Amino acid sequence: MHVIVLGAGIIGVASAWYLRQAAHEVTVLERNAGPARETSFGNGGQISVSHAEPWANPSAPLKLLKWLGKEDAPLLSCAVTPGLVIGPDEVVQLEHAMAHIRPRLAGATYTSADESGDVHKFTTGVAQRAEQAGVRFRCGVRIQTLRSEQAYRVPSQ
Repeated sequence: MHVIVLGAGIIGVASAWYLRQAAHEVTVLERNAGPARETSFGNGGQISVSHAEPWANPSAPLKLLKWLGKEDAPLLSCAVTPGLVIGPDEVVQLEHAMAHIRPRLAGATYTSADESGDVHKFTTGVAQRAEQAGVRFRCGVRIQTLRSEQAYRVPSQ
């Protein structure tokens, strides 16, 4: 099957990669000059083992009540991987990019199990591997309308 993916951000590129791995012919259409040029350019990714549920979320209080007493509750990860309170010098030592704001830092919390990633670097890397695997990227293509020659209905489950 030939699949067309609209957009070469992280979702589009990852979808193209997995579709190609499943032996589909894949073409990615992207309006910019290359992959990861919009949201996936400036956005970041973070793996926060110590903070598994967004607290700034309207449903968090209700979820908290449901999680009480459950061994698999996301909140328990905080107890497993506690964060350390570190001072400004330690912040700069761990992350040199913070050196220019060192005088304004009060400190931070640090959890060794947490990691962060560069979504732009990841997306462009996956796009390169996908292209090597046979995915076609057509950049500079602006999609104006989508038309279907026949109606397609997703069967209900």
